Amino acid sequence: MTLVIFARCQDGCVLASDRKATLNSGFGEDESKSRVYRRGWAIAGAGDGLTIQTLITRLEEGDITRENVEGKVLDILREYYRTLPGNGVSCIVLSNRGGSVQASVIEVSPIGSSLRTIESPYKCIGEEAPLIIASHYIEEQGGSYGDKLSKDAAVEILAILQKASKGGSFVGTRERYGFDIVLFKNGEYCYKPRDTTEYVILTSKYRPAEGASPQYTYTQFENGGA
Repeated sequence: MTLVIFARCQDGCVLASDRKATLNSGFGEDESKSRVYRRGWAIAGAGDGLTIQTLITRLEEGDITRENVEGKVLDILREYYRTLPGNGVSCIVLSNRGGSVQASVIEVSPIGSSLRTIESPYKCIGEEAPLIIASHYIEEQGGSYGDKLSKDAAVEILAILQKASKGGSFVGTRERYGFDIVLFKNGEYCYKPRDTTEYVILTSKYRPAEGASPQYTYTQFENGGA
């Protein structure tokens, strides 16, 4: 399992996930569960690790476009579970359409499947305990990122992910595994894999810990996506 956090901001979207892949033996490996594709979409998944990696690879192939990616994800996962059932997967898919971002959550397991547009300002998927913790902190901050710029909200989302990872045995911590983060804005994206910057919680906001320097390159977003 894992934890994925999505937030819709004033100028785009933020998608962040941990990187711990738990093996049947109980040991964890460092593995990305998210990917950004040049043809205009991004995905992050929670659940069966082999299924997520299969999906990420398959999305590089064929006639997949930003207009049909959600249906293709659903088809690939349904096909996988017909031939090699796993424990279930939930995915958040972001697709750039005309400069705006379509966000969807897709869930497939041996007992059924669903595809829904994300209408809420944020969405968390993954293991129950850290999901509850993340939702609590998001709601404590007002429950909406509609008044924040994506590059500013990213710091807060990573701090919440760090806090929530402490409450989940299957969620990788920032210091050991790092987090992956995607920003979508104006039809452009910024992808920062394996961020290990330490964040601390202040009274009402988040900031990097003293001496830590975030390694993001958000210039394209600060310049309006140029």
